[in-house]
Amino acid sequence: MAVINGANQPDFFIVGAPKCGTTSLHYYLHQHPQVYMAAKELHFFGQDFTYVDAPTPLTYYLSFFKDALATQLIGEASVWYLYSKRAAEEIKQMNPEAKIIVMLRNPTDMIYSLHAEQCYNGNEDINSFEAALKAETTRLKGKLIPPNIGCPLQALQYRQVGLYYEQVNRYIEVFGKPKVHCIFLSDLKNDIEQCFKKVLHFLQLNEDVKIDYRIQNKHKIARNKAFTTLLRNRSKKWIQMVKFIIPNRKWRLALQDKLWKLNAKTTEQPEMSASLRNELKDWFLPDIEKLEVLLDRDLADWK
Repeated sequence: MAVINGANQPDFFIVGAPKCGTTSLHYYLHQHPQVYMAAKELHFFGQDFTYVDAPTPLTYYLSFFKDALATQLIGEASVWYLYSKRAAEEIKQMNPEAKIIVMLRNPTDMIYSLHAEQCYNGNEDINSFEAALKAETTRLKGKLIPPNIGCPLQALQYRQVGLYYEQVNRYIEVFGKPKVHCIFLSDLKNDIEQCFKKVLHFLQLNEDVKIDYRIQNKHKIARNKAFTTLLRNRSKKWIQMVKFIIPNRKWRLALQDKLWKLNAKTTEQPEMSASLRNELKDWFLPDIEKLEVLLDRDLADWK
């Protein structure tokens, strides 16, 4: 456990990418007796990002780790840390000895799944994936931004989110390659147990533990879009009313999480058109080839 100035702080971070199995890994690590996993998606780091909501105060962030035992490693998982240009340095300033877990999948599949997730949770109001890609340039100018977006505005630049090379290299340069462990979603799907044991070995934890390996955070749609809009409401009057009824921020987040789950319906995602898939495959190819060299990994299945 990392303790600085009397406060518990994370020992390791699952930094993303989004829709690459981070929720499942968080769920598996949460079951390990030697690990204390804080609530997912705290997103304290990444000061280069633009949020509609106010930044998270340090005291509130640290409050998520206060119940960890002295014998436990503390983990934090926030998927936008990888995409951020500043999060790696900010994490290093808080804990120079932190270990980093990166999760990756075919970028074409990732951004397609990410768009669907953003539509489900109210961060995206352009339901057509192809139209959302075409809107990226306009959104860079601050236009066509969903009114109640809760993620970084930069997250609407889907193709940029899928350019992994610089994102991964940034963490390797800041922390050193031995402290950065990369997981590929294909490996996780092919052999979950073996993949998880490699994570435990990386974190120097007991590998002889019983884990429920059910997959988490499958593709889903909202049962009721009006309810999604209500949950995503960022108007000052609404927020003030909710704070008045439920003053404790952690209780509000816990209730909100339950309501999101109640409004979720698991379903199969439609296939992307072959023409768009080929277009994106060619667009990502140069970045994939650089990532292959960086990680010494054959990514022919992505190409």
